[in-house]
Amino acid sequence: MPAMSISALNCTPCGLVRRALAMLYDALVIIAILMVAAAVVLPLGGGQHALRDPLYTLYLLCVWFVYLGYCWTHGGQTLGMRAWHLYLITETHGPITWRASLVRFVVSLVSAAAAGLGFIWCLWEKQGRTWHDQASATRVCRIPRPSRRARSDTAPQKQNHGNGQ
Repeated sequence: MPAMSISALNCTPCGLVRRALAMLYDALVIIAILMVAAAVVLPLGGGQHALRDPLYTLYLLCVWFVYLGYCWTHGGQTLGMRAWHLYLITETHGPITWRASLVRFVVSLVSAAAAGLGFIWCLWEKQGRTWHDQASATRVCRIPRPSRRARSDTAPQKQNHGNGQ
């Protein structure tokens, strides 16, 4: 979905449950990516000893960030957000930058570390934003699903080639 189709003015805020479901979906993708990333470096780092290495943890955090940052800066959606019809926009209607993605990622880790308070914050905040939405000047919006009629209008039509079928 192009970034210009949803603006901060007509953004329907995303609720906590829908956010959590999208994050759960994304967690499956991220776990798979981290498993591949670990498989690449664990044989080089001595297996079990690497698990206690802070550089190894930093490496995995970087891999995690690169996945999310790429998705956010190239389309405003992760796979989980796409599945749950969510879209990330900036408050200024501009594209999501890598800097905003980094702020969003770091503050979301803080939000989770604070017993999830940064996520739950959207229940009290009048615009439904979390700590990381506020810190990165972004917001997660719900994408309206197209009506059945609109979907059937865009469906490819069967062509009759004059053979009686």
